[in-house]
Amino acid sequence: MRVALIALLLFAGCLPPPVYRVQRDVRAAHAIAPLWSGSPMQGPVEVSTGASNLVDARAPRIGDDPTVASEVPSMQLRGELRFRFARYGQIAVIHDHAIASTYRALDPTQAPVDHDTAQSLGFAIRGAIPVDDVPGLSIGLGFELLQWWLPYVEYRSCVANCDGVPLQEMTSGTDTLAEPAFQVTPSYRSGALTLFAGVYATPHARVERKGTEYSATDYDSEIVRSQFNFIAHAGAEVTFGYISVLAQLQQDLVSDPVSYGPSLGLALSVHAPESM
Repeated sequence: MRVALIALLLFAGCLPPPVYRVQRDVRAAHAIAPLWSGSPMQGPVEVSTGASNLVDARAPRIGDDPTVASEVPSMQLRGELRFRFARYGQIAVIHDHAIASTYRALDPTQAPVDHDTAQSLGFAIRGAIPVDDVPGLSIGLGFELLQWWLPYVEYRSCVANCDGVPLQEMTSGTDTLAEPAFQVTPSYRSGALTLFAGVYATPHARVERKGTEYSATDYDSEIVRSQFNFIAHAGAEVTFGYISVLAQLQQDLVSDPVSYGPSLGLALSVHAPESM
């Protein structure tokens, strides 16, 4: 009996694995720059909330690589809780949340993702370095690390060695992706008005639309980071007492994996008085 069982296991181990053709898709985050002017904080604690992407001048398109798939939201929110240290530095806790109802597929024939939305939790360390020779001028430097939760879907069709396995399957879920980011934003503050412009560098979630898998249990999402996208942004911030309103235009300079047009971001910030 034991010999027969061993022989059966050896025979099963020699069988070729099933071959699947797969279609994948992911709900990615919109490429955006942080809603920060690059200037020093005006209070010891600050809360900022707004739409990091409020509207696109044109709909996002498939980028340089036509083999990728993605759904991208047209509206994405960001909130930050900032704490000042050493006069010109800050630490921020960050949350991003894409609006699920605004997702659009880059190609209408790609596999649909119909659950959840992209969202993140992370932190930033920033500094606004004053330029001594020019009052009001500072150079904003920042580093972020965000953990993203990204919904995905995978449709699998068995095309070879299919004995005993399903011919058609659909798997879906949410996978995580850590994304570092860097920012350089010079700014000029005169009274209540701050003008700024800069560059923000961060990867973009990326997944191959089609592929081949050789296992009945290979259910990985296959979500990876792209190369760094460089997002140019410029705008203005106006302060009224303890409240600031910021507006910025942004443009992703890289078309991997998504080609973006110009977009608009808006934020409202409230800072605590200096006496706290």
